[in-house]
Amino acid sequence: MKTKFIEEMYGRALSHAKERRETADYSIESKITGEDATLIVDDARNFIGRIDTAFYEM
Repeated sequence: MKTKFIEEMYGRALSHAKERRETADYSIESKITGEDATLIVDDARNFIGRIDTAFYEM
């Protein structure tokens, strides 16, 4: 398997989404705003598109 095959920005986006979800799940005062949710969903869509492209690059 090639290293750095998928750009690091996708890993950072997924890590950020995971952190926000965990914070919202386990913190009484924390909430995810509509803007945060939109960014997370957009990042997820971009990631899925990149993975789809990666299958054809293999």
